Amino acid sequence: MPADQINYEGDTVTLSVSASDSSSGTVRYSAIGLPVGLSINTGTGAISGTIAVGAAASSPYSVLVTASDGTYSISQTFAWYVLSPISIIDPGEQFFSEGDTVSSQIEVIYSGSGTLTYSAVDDLPDGLWINSATGFISGTISGSTAALGEIFSVIRVTDGTTTAFQTILWNLTGLLVGQAKDLHLDTVVLDSWTEWATGDKITRGNLNSQINNYVTNIRREKSAALAVLKLYVLQKGGDETTVGSYADVFGTVDPKIGLTKKNLEQFATLRGGKGAPALVKRAQALDALFLDYVKYAESLKTPVAATSVKGLVLGSTTTSKDMAESIQQGIIGDCSFLAALINYVRATSPDDVVKRFKLLAPDKNGRQNFQVKLYDERGAEKWIDVQEPTYAERIIYGHGSIDTIWVALFEAAYVKMRLQEDPKFLNNPRLLDGGYLEQPVEADNIKSAISRLTGSRRSDFRAIQGFKDKEWALVLPTTTKPAVVSACTPKTLPREALAEGIVPYHAYAVISYDMDKGIVILRNPHNRPSVKGGAEVRLTLAQFRAWFVTLASDKTLSLGGN
Repeated sequence: MPADQINYEGDTVTLSVSASDSSSGTVRYSAIGLPVGLSINTGTGAISGTIAVGAAASSPYSVLVTASDGTYSISQTFAWYVLSPISIIDPGEQFFSEGDTVSSQIEVIYSGSGTLTYSAVDDLPDGLWINSATGFISGTISGSTAALGEIFSVIRVTDGTTTAFQTILWNLTGLLVGQAKDLHLDTVVLDSWTEWATGDKITRGNLNSQINNYVTNIRREKSAALAVLKLYVLQKGGDETTVGSYADVFGTVDPKIGLTKKNLEQFATLRGGKGAPALVKRAQALDALFLDYVKYAESLKTPVAATSVKGLVLGSTTTSKDMAESIQQGIIGDCSFLAALINYVRATSPDDVVKRFKLLAPDKNGRQNFQVKLYDERGAEKWIDVQEPTYAERIIYGHGSIDTIWVALFEAAYVKMRLQEDPKFLNNPRLLDGGYLEQPVEADNIKSAISRLTGSRRSDFRAIQGFKDKEWALVLPTTTKPAVVSACTPKTLPREALAEGIVPYHAYAVISYDMDKGIVILRNPHNRPSVKGGAEVRLTLAQFRAWFVTLASDKTLSLGGN
């Protein structure tokens, strides 16, 4: 069977597939998922043809080749990467505010010899335009566009024969209500310097101490700044010797020393637009994220959890559906766990969710202590000690309705348990769209999250390409048969998927499957308009099979499970 293949659009391909049969039977070959333009000879196993122009949009292809003599068969999957002569480098999510000046170059890798022409198929934000000859986007963000929040633009680059597309998400904000436009991450930290710093630096210990202080802090911008600094700059998982993903926009940050005023000056210069373009973009993205979390923190209410476990869980929500639909991903970005939690809550009564928490005596400062029930990798029950989350922790961890803290408690307990097992559990996050921290979503991650939450010893995962049509009704949940099922996307997605808001390398909760209509309903843990992807997603079964790679369930998936 063949190894992984790499070709360009327009390549003429001849690839031999062979299998031997000890019984001297006639072997027939078949293939699923070949790049457009290719086919397999059922008698010889030869894959041939010319790869169609546009085939790169769906790359990589997961090709399943099967050889059978009618009695026995063998299959093998391999990846077929199709490259376009024109490759647009993903510029990442763009964070700008009303009145900002934009200067952004669309970068292209081109192996041909023609003349490239650039255009925006879907509109750019008002006030911006793209130079058709150079691909340079410039202009000033208008207030009318900023009020829309998110805008998707599709950039088209062509040499007359081959065309490439790239989707750009513009995350736009108007001025914060009641706030001056000079509210920035660095200004809030400098304003808090005498309160937070030890001498001329802010250490990781300083951050942790201050985060624990703001249980009911009315200065929500401080909580947002503390949360962002902890996870993006000075803290990276459980490893105390490493710095976060955005440390470079503060200059040289030594985690053993801490953050200095010089670091903040460097950040202020970059987010003001002066410096290396890549660092300017990252600094402005981090500052925009900070402002986004300020707005979220301003919406929070003091939870009712201090006096009642039932109040902790229910708050202003009264049904499992409402609870599930209130779940939102926080800075820590563990979509695998929150996708599992969405479906666990949907399949469980509120009263049963309440039983997963114990309210203990408060500490000497009045901060409540809790125990949360999870399960270890063998399915054994574990009660994890956690404290009432502060406002900063309600930004860091996942959250539900604004007057409850049960989601944050669940995720804090899960992260604590996993870090005890592996101190580097959170050490390899990625940056989604240039700014949003996201944990890896390999197949075993979504399965592990399900088993730790449900305690199921039958939790399983399986490649979506391997399912037969008749199995979908057995493995996917329905409105009358809820189940804890998650699915994840690959690292790259075709343009059509991006246009639908599907997020690459991300875990979704699979809510239900309508077999009669062929519709799969999923829920995105991001679940808020300021982060790409929205909330509920409705796809045809064909789209789901094409755009998702792995399914995980609390039940065995072999032969459909039950």
